[in-house]
Amino acid sequence: MDSHIHIQPPATESHATIFADLDAVLQQLHEWIDLTPVPDDETHHGIVSFGILVRATNQLRAIVTLLKANFWEDALILTRSLFELLLNAEELVHHCSDREHGAARFLLFSQLQRYLQWARLEEYQVASGRACFDYAKELAKIEESARRVFAPFAFFDKKGRPKWRVSWCSKNVAELCEASPNPMRPHQYRLLYSSGSDFAHATPTAALSTSQLYSSPEWEAFLRDAAAAEDRGLRLVASFALVFLGEIFTLLGTRVPTYRPNWVADTLGAIIRRILRTTAETPKAV
Repeated sequence: MDSHIHIQPPATESHATIFADLDAVLQQLHEWIDLTPVPDDETHHGIVSFGILVRATNQLRAIVTLLKANFWEDALILTRSLFELLLNAEELVHHCSDREHGAARFLLFSQLQRYLQWARLEEYQVASGRACFDYAKELAKIEESARRVFAPFAFFDKKGRPKWRVSWCSKNVAELCEASPNPMRPHQYRLLYSSGSDFAHATPTAALSTSQLYSSPEWEAFLRDAAAAEDRGLRLVASFALVFLGEIFTLLGTRVPTYRPNWVADTLGAIIRRILRTTAETPKAV
């Protein structure tokens, strides 16, 4: 078997129309998020809503950057993250009887996560010998205090061991999908978590995604297959990312005063349809 090196042409050249559309979306988001003064809203829901919109915008920026560099596989990982952001927004809007209380819980869980990140780093310092052993006793006292501060997320397992909840709403991703008012969520979950997990967890599929072994006579066929796979991957990621971003803005976009609700259905919808349009059979909407 021969091994050849093949450099894919820049995606910005092979899919110039798609990236023109994506850049137009990013420019619109830039105007809404970065250039528009957003009224102060010190409510928990106002803080969380704007935070989610900013995060969604930054996620799309990162996804487009990776797509432009021909890294659709890595962009798929971020698209899965954007999907989870949408699920959290749906939970906040549709399933919290008191949105302000739900947003307060969301913020408290964020603080818990920051504490746990700090605590794990300090525990690592002790384990690696960078901090004295007695410091571990101080960390234990701090955790006792943290379990009081973050009591809504503290519990003991069946063996009596102290544990922390893994989500702010006590639902995992699969449960959030089942609770979603959108019946496509479980299907999107299975698709994204099957493909996305391969790349997020560096499975053999991920390791071999950009290299193949083949005989010289198969070179042209391989190039055609590689180009087709790149095209499918890019269109899949770009369309899913825009669908998820559009749904997030549909839920929370009014937090930005210049946001136009019809933008998702009209402008963004037309862009998604163009991305999914191919010379072959037109795929079903994601």
